[in-house]
Amino acid sequence: MKNSNSLFKERSRACVDIMDRKKIDLLVLPPGSNMYYLTGFHEEQWERFLVALFPRNRAPLFIVPEIYEDQVKSSTWISDIRIWHESDDPLVILEKVLSDLCLMGGTIAMDTRLWAKFFLMFLRLAPKAHYIESYEIMDEMRMKKSPLEINLLEKASSIADRVMKKAISECKVGAKEKDIALLIECETRRIGGEATSFKPIVGSGPHSALPHYRFGNRKFESGDSIVIDFGALYKGYCSDMTRTVFVEHCTKRKMKVYEVVKKAQQEAFEAVRCGIEARQVDRVARNCIHKKGYGEQFFHRTGHGIGLEVHEKPYIVEGNSRRLENGMAFSIEPGIYFANDFGVRIEDVVTLEECKGRRLNLYPRELIVV
Repeated sequence: MKNSNSLFKERSRACVDIMDRKKIDLLVLPPGSNMYYLTGFHEEQWERFLVALFPRNRAPLFIVPEIYEDQVKSSTWISDIRIWHESDDPLVILEKVLSDLCLMGGTIAMDTRLWAKFFLMFLRLAPKAHYIESYEIMDEMRMKKSPLEINLLEKASSIADRVMKKAISECKVGAKEKDIALLIECETRRIGGEATSFKPIVGSGPHSALPHYRFGNRKFESGDSIVIDFGALYKGYCSDMTRTVFVEHCTKRKMKVYEVVKKAQQEAFEAVRCGIEARQVDRVARNCIHKKGYGEQFFHRTGHGIGLEVHEKPYIVEGNSRRLENGMAFSIEPGIYFANDFGVRIEDVVTLEECKGRRLNLYPRELIVV
């Protein structure tokens, strides 16, 4: 994404508005997607203490180890950057900051991915504070995507479509799962992705019945069902898609199962509209599969939100009464699995625009025999 100071400032102002409304005094963000969303600085979380602090009534600031000083300064609009050196105890600078901001008490929202050892620093310095999870602020903001974000999701999905076509063309008898996974990772980078958004799934034969299997040394055999599930990362935004293909031939039983999954995915997609509860979309897919006698073989949720992370809210699952709104982006991915035999899953990312669903993945969903 373009590193636009105005964009990140606008998001931060919206963040403070939510904090005002909910009477939250401080938001604490470690490296990760939430930090990037508000600051423009992106880094993985390591063993050194690095946080962005968003007080409700003061300007935000960073506390960073010296080795990150230049990276943070060049990446973010936030000007208040407190540095600690390798010989320092970061607890000392954190204590001074919390004291200066009068934040030894009050309500502090902590990012759920903050390491426990860093949370314990806050707990030691501000034991009387009321601690809550940051989802009360961040999930509300990130669940609805801007047109810019949807455009980036669409580009990430387009890359995945092109890579899927290449990967499927190589699914021949004798090819190995790990070779197709490597092809996916290399091809994603070659055509413009930063990386895959998660480690690819290439499950063949009995492995296709394991929804979160990765890949191994197994060679493809004639008649195999192959579940290929991956996404591309583009300017920080993820895509996620799944197709199931068959090697050389497809039995009538597998063909029937495939058509049931395809129908369930289509009906769930057609159910997407403004105001529908997330669980109702899940029910549409589940009921379609249940009516065909495969209810027990569909045992995961129908979908998940997607954006800066491959799995985020809203989750398309029973129990989630959240009503869908324009700007939301999520997967629809029903599947049917027979243990030690075969599985079928079809997945696309869908956005809700003008009160109806739009697929971001355009690769065909028709049954493919390679």
